[in-house]
Amino acid sequence: MRRIRIHYAKRGPLCFIPHVEMPPLFCRAARRAGLLSSLTAGMSPHPRVVLGPPLPMGVVGLDEPADFWFEEASDETLKRWGAFFPEGLLLTRVEEIGEGLNLSRLCQAAGHRVFLRSPLPEGAVRSCLEAYYGDSLVSFRHNVEHFEATLADPNRYGPGSLVKALTEADLIEGWPDLLIVRTAVGMLDGENVIALWAGR
Repeated sequence: MRRIRIHYAKRGPLCFIPHVEMPPLFCRAARRAGLLSSLTAGMSPHPRVVLGPPLPMGVVGLDEPADFWFEEASDETLKRWGAFFPEGLLLTRVEEIGEGLNLSRLCQAAGHRVFLRSPLPEGAVRSCLEAYYGDSLVSFRHNVEHFEATLADPNRYGPGSLVKALTEADLIEGWPDLLIVRTAVGMLDGENVIALWAGR
């Protein structure tokens, strides 16, 4: 059995596929590529898959991690896997990893780029996020059209929490007022998010 970690980008209309629908999508592509998934135990076995922190519908993800277990997976079939992904889903990295920490425990932080329909004052946005997140706001950068925020604990503070924070501060009315791109999910190195590669 091989444990495979991938990094993928989720863009375009595919962003509106719910997070819970992603494992079947990945596994269908795996079958077409010739990969044989390892199944869970129990009365209703299903392919062993662990995704990174939930990505809400409508949010673009540029570097999302996921772990898969395969009974049969040659290097050649792994290379073919991404060719069977639907448009908008891009396989950016594939590697074999050993049995280690659960993916959810490794995902310590996430970077976000938030594009605003209408410009907001930097001071107001910064104060809002500092009050809402406290020490979980790792870094913040602002310019006229968007701001960038790195948040610790992405399993608790996902992209939706940014909408909630700004809405509660009366800076926006809701999701239609912005576009969120999650730029990276991984471990935290100072103020930087580093990808979950086996070599790190």
